[in-house]
Amino acid sequence: MLNAVLSFACDLDRGIDRTLIRPALLTGDKQAHTFRIAVSRSGEDAALTGASVSAYFVRADGVTVPITGSVEGSAAMVTLPEGCYRVPGRFQLVVKLAMDSGISTIFWGDGAVASSSTDAILDEEDVIPSLDELLAQIAAAEAAAANAGSAASSANSAASSANTAASRADAAAASIEQIGAQATTLAPGSDATAAWSTVDGAKVLTIGVPQGIQGPQGPKGDPGKDGSGSVSTVNGVEPVQGNVTLTASDVGARAADWVPTAAEVGALPEGGTAADAAMLGGKAPAYYLQPRNLLDNSNFRSPVNQRSASSYTTAGDYGIDRWFLRTSSSVTVNSGSITVTGTMVQRLLSAAQSGTYTLAAGNADGNVTILTTHGWDNDAGCYYVELPAGEYVWAALYEGSYTADTLPPYVPKGYAAELAQCKRYYNIIPYDMDDYYVNASTTYPSIYPVSFPEMRIIPTVTLRESWNAGAAGVSVGFITNNSLAFQAAATSSRVAWHGKIELDADL
Repeated sequence: MLNAVLSFACDLDRGIDRTLIRPALLTGDKQAHTFRIAVSRSGEDAALTGASVSAYFVRADGVTVPITGSVEGSAAMVTLPEGCYRVPGRFQLVVKLAMDSGISTIFWGDGAVASSSTDAILDEEDVIPSLDELLAQIAAAEAAAANAGSAASSANSAASSANTAASRADAAAASIEQIGAQATTLAPGSDATAAWSTVDGAKVLTIGVPQGIQGPQGPKGDPGKDGSGSVSTVNGVEPVQGNVTLTASDVGARAADWVPTAAEVGALPEGGTAADAAMLGGKAPAYYLQPRNLLDNSNFRSPVNQRSASSYTTAGDYGIDRWFLRTSSSVTVNSGSITVTGTMVQRLLSAAQSGTYTLAAGNADGNVTILTTHGWDNDAGCYYVELPAGEYVWAALYEGSYTADTLPPYVPKGYAAELAQCKRYYNIIPYDMDDYYVNASTTYPSIYPVSFPEMRIIPTVTLRESWNAGAAGVSVGFITNNSLAFQAAATSSRVAWHGKIELDADL
């Protein structure tokens, strides 16, 4: 098929954003664009076996065109039918995935259909008929119209006759649909019956069928034979005068003089203490009392990565959320882990200057390392931890002193909880604004409010513009730690601004 394949992606664990569809669609096209949405979960390709795909194309005239898509591997495929290209103007495309009795929206896009032609056609050869030819053509057209009217009249007459016949057929079908039947059982020897009745406006035929008469009893059968037999041994013991005496060992029972040991009944051994009884799986109960992990974004199997890069190399800049790089350092986001060269650092407010803490990290092989580079940062006025070069799947900072043997097992906080905590320090908000009814003025700019989850402090704002139309200048008017308003000075009656609002309140 001669069409364009537009590829997008959706991570089911991270939700969707409104996507601006860059390529324009043109009127008159048909099945010219296929949307491919790669579906993943936590960075891994999602299994879509048994899933179905449906899409809804909302045209500029308000008409919704439903579309049935398909699944190819871990991607949802949607090809636009002819109806999507008929009306020029803005459109929206929503793609949903149905699986295991659930329905999830995996794509929300916004684009435009442009006109490929107008109602006026230019005659390049300037062929203009003479008046006589034009009158002759008009006469021929009128004659053809008259013949068409006669044919239409005949067709209308035939259609009327067909409608009459259809009405009669419908009446007959309705009569048949109002007929039912049922059967009842009568006493043996009774005569069969049949009777019509009316139940809820429907005719019902009730048929009575007599039960059969019981037949005579059959002849008596021959008597059975007497059973007889003998037992040679029971568990290797021969009978004595027909009786067999079995011991406890013959039936797997304990001997009469058996006395259980402490180990057999789960009791403490001789000389055992209460401390021995408190050991669970070789570890004391305190091992299972999970202390609080003070680090943010510590599960590197699925780290929060709002900046969306696969690697970071700039010293002093943040990479994955809440972690920044020292000089000559880098971090690479792998599938299920991260790789650090040099040093990666996190500053945190949840540890005290005078406290005792243990920093640990684990790799994919299950090995745990106790790290020693952590403490109070006098310049920043807060605690810091450092991860040296290596590949890691988790890190943790616990209050107290632990060894690799006594360290509690690492328990992830969950991606949603980690993301919410990270957004207190850094947040990226995609923003699409398209205002058609503004006052075209650079003196009195239009104001656009934006709200977001509360941050640690009032953040620094960076507007990362994708494109704008009719905006002489876009800037931040005012800001708090959970809302802001930016203003756009207009040069026309339409102002459009598309981009991202970056909020930074990190340490």
